[in-house]
Amino acid sequence: MLILVRQPNKDLKDYINRQNILRGMLGLGAIREPLNQDDCEMLLENIECDMSPENRTCDGELCKAEIRQKDIYLKSARNNVLMLRTQY
Repeated sequence: MLILVRQPNKDLKDYINRQNILRGMLGLGAIREPLNQDDCEMLLENIECDMSPENRTCDGELCKAEIRQKDIYLKSARNNVLMLRTQY
């Protein structure tokens, strides 16, 4: 299977930074690199949740161009995690 990555690790690093901001507000520990298998699984679950129709479109508030950009960003982050997960 061919996995396309838009900007290797850039989108994933950005996604991890955003997750760490949310985790900090919830009093959870930060995600640190290098990622382990559990980190990869948790990130994949979060990305899949973010890719749900309600979250992708911000309940219909985003325009189509913003939705496409969000899709590209999330798919790139997901593909980076999938590549890392195959290393374990």
